[in-house]
Amino acid sequence: MGKTIAINAGLGPLRRETKPPDCLLKLHCRSVPNVEVLKSLTVDSQPWKQAHAQNGNVTLIIEGIDEGLRKVPEFVRAFCELIKHEPPERLRVVLVCRSAEWDRIAGERLTGLWPGG
Repeated sequence: MGKTIAINAGLGPLRRETKPPDCLLKLHCRSVPNVEVLKSLTVDSQPWKQAHAQNGNVTLIIEGIDEGLRKVPEFVRAFCELIKHEPPERLRVVLVCRSAEWDRIAGERLTGLWPGG
C-alpha cells in the first residue's frame, strides 16, 4: 500500500473522532513553496488558532516531506521553530516521508520537542 492510500484510509476515522475544540489539518508539501506558507497553513491558520484558544488538540498530517525538503530544504528545521512553543500534550503530528529521504538529525530535533522524544 502506498503512502497516500494509507494516509487517506486512516483519515476517515480521524475526521470522525475530531470534535471541537480539536482540529485536524492535512497538507501536502506540494502546497508549501516556502516557510511563510507553511506557517500560514499551520500555526497561523484559523482552525489551529481556534483550537489553541479553546484548549483543544491539534492533529497535523503533513504528506510528502521528501518533496518538501527538495523545495524548502529547511522545512523540518523551520517546522520545529514554528511549533517549539506549542504545548506538546495538545499537538499530534504525522509526517509522511520516504525513509530514504528523511533527515535523521532534523527528525531527532523534531521528536525532541515532545517529552521522552
